[in-house]
Amino acid sequence: KSDYYFINKSDIYWGIKNKADIETKWKVAFPATGIKQYKYNWLLKPGELVTDKFLVIMFDDKDEAMNCQKYISTKFASFAIRTLIVDQNALRKVYRNVPLLNFKKEKDLDWSESVSEIDNQLYNKFALEEEDIKFIDNFIKR
Repeated sequence: KSDYYFINKSDIYWGIKNKADIETKWKVAFPATGIKQYKYNWLLKPGELVTDKFLVIMFDDKDEAMNCQKYISTKFASFAIRTLIVDQNALRKVYRNVPLLNFKKEKDLDWSESVSEIDNQLYNKFALEEEDIKFIDNFIKR
């Protein structure tokens, strides 16, 4: 049994439907098509919205949203997403191999670091072997 939880498709929304969420939530949006979520994702302030061509994760707190955006930008998360992509569509279900982290604070991650450094922290957190790290680094190009 794993000690980790994974992003569930119910955590990710197609666009933003609820007006209250538009006005009050911080959002991380990324395309529902394509395979470069790590490269193309946006932080949206309360009051900003996107169409239903984007997937959205919503937060009450700006720092949480910013940390999630950094996480989605890592090679680690991108690789986990790519393990389930079989075509151009990056539907909600492809995120189920992405470990869900506490974006407020994580005792073994420093969210103030660069995306590259967060990748290194994630490799340590999940005890990846050097061979696995090299594979991910070669597979996911920036």
